[in-house]
Amino acid sequence: MLQKVKAIAPIYDFSFIITTRNNPEELKRTVSSIILEAPDNCEIVIVDGSDNPEGKDFFLKILETKKIELNYLNDNKDGIYNAMNLGVQNSLGNWLIMLTAGDYLKFGSKDLFKIILNSNNDVIVFSQDVEGHNGKINFSFFPTIKTVWPHQSVIIKRIIHERIGLYPIHKKFIYSAEQFLFLEIRKSTKFEIRDEIFSVFCLGGLSSTTSFLKSQESYRGKVELGQGVIKSFIQAYIFTNIRYFLEKNSLFERLSVFLRITIFSYYKKPNA
Repeated sequence: MLQKVKAIAPIYDFSFIITTRNNPEELKRTVSSIILEAPDNCEIVIVDGSDNPEGKDFFLKILETKKIELNYLNDNKDGIYNAMNLGVQNSLGNWLIMLTAGDYLKFGSKDLFKIILNSNNDVIVFSQDVEGHNGKINFSFFPTIKTVWPHQSVIIKRIIHERIGLYPIHKKFIYSAEQFLFLEIRKSTKFEIRDEIFSVFCLGGLSSTTSFLKSQESYRGKVELGQGVIKSFIQAYIFTNIRYFLEKNSLFERLSVFLRITIFSYYKKPNA
């Protein structure tokens, strides 16, 4: 049973929830993209676990020219999913958009907010660009019903967290709690998957680490998505680890991109 968030009457159309720890420059880029693309009547909720945080006053000054409210929270460093849940619990928006410091809204994504507001669904899954360690957009990712859903592209109504619950905090979900929440959403909620690019995800952090435990979680999630035992095993234990190795070595990053685009139909060249 997932912990549910308290029901409220939303004040804002959108809440941008940003989790960060010791990434001041990346956090500035994320906030700047929201200032550029977001409509009025929204809020930014920053959950900051930095050792030396920039502080609320710093970001209030950045937001002076934009009608965006700021809720700045100090994280207790209990992990990213605790930070995400803290952001959700303290948000006041109808639609919630989860970002980690460094991720940013795609230039021109402001046109997509009308689509979100006019949607009859409670969850919208957009596509996204992925920026590599080289600072360039390496490829675009187009989620399907059987792929993982990147949290940067999943726009969720707050009512979903009231009905289904928050990100599961459990030893089984150290790396992929979001995917198991999204599995519950797919089972019981109306959702829409769209091809428009909404956000840019930057490789780094947990996305650039590998471990046997992470592969176990990935395997279990892929099986539940219906990808089959053999295919799930190859992707979780073999291909993923090869990809992590290639992405960490800049000389091989292009090879990693080539493998993604060649093997999987949901990865495409940028602007394809």
